[in-house]
Amino acid sequence: MSKKHSKSFKPENREVKILGEEKDIKDVQIGILDKENEMVEKAQRGDIKSFERIVFLYEGFVYNLAYNMFYNQLDAQDVTQEVFIKVYKNINSFKFNSKFKTWLYRIATNTCIDEYNKRKKENKKKCISYKQQNIDYEIAWYI
Repeated sequence: MSKKHSKSFKPENREVKILGEEKDIKDVQIGILDKENEMVEKAQRGDIKSFERIVFLYEGFVYNLAYNMFYNQLDAQDVTQEVFIKVYKNINSFKFNSKFKTWLYRIATNTCIDEYNKRKKENKKKCISYKQQNIDYEIAWYI
């Protein structure tokens, strides 16, 4: 008989095995956060390899966010690239008040929204232009 877990389910055993060594899950999470902060600090100092690691770690996360907004691989790739350009230009503004992923998520979400609004505006202009061409054509037809 399968037991369903609610959202508040927390496993009693909070230990994980890493390379044969048992560690508490909180220690592992803190270690990952420390490594992430170290990479960001190095990237802020201009270390390109650290920035490349950040991109490698999070490009899937950003791509999935963009894909869920546009449902198109090319658009998601374009937005992902745009997000990491913004991150590269603004990484020194990250102040470690939150997790890096939270900061990245905000940039990615705002970039998706900006791109969506830009395309919406462009489509509206195209639609108006097409209607004007139709009117001009209809006027010429009756003259």
